[in-house]
Amino acid sequence: MTFHSNINNKAGGQLLTIEELAERLNCSKSTIYGRVKEQRMPEPLRFGNGLRWRPEQINEWIAAGMPERINDDPTIMEDC
Repeated sequence: MTFHSNINNKAGGQLLTIEELAERLNCSKSTIYGRVKEQRMPEPLRFGNGLRWRPEQINEWIAAGMPERINDDPTIMEDC
């Protein structure tokens, strides 16, 4: 069952699930979980145990070269 796909953001658009984001970034869910924990990618919205991302925020992050923030020193993220 994929009830999570019906969660919308405030603008009425669909939010990305971790599965959708992993497919889009061509990496594993565990890679995304690790990067979220290390604050190396946009902060997700939390719904219970689930994580969701705003597509426009991910698009901006990708367009910016997928920078990561570690100690406020932006660098380019390694490939997934």
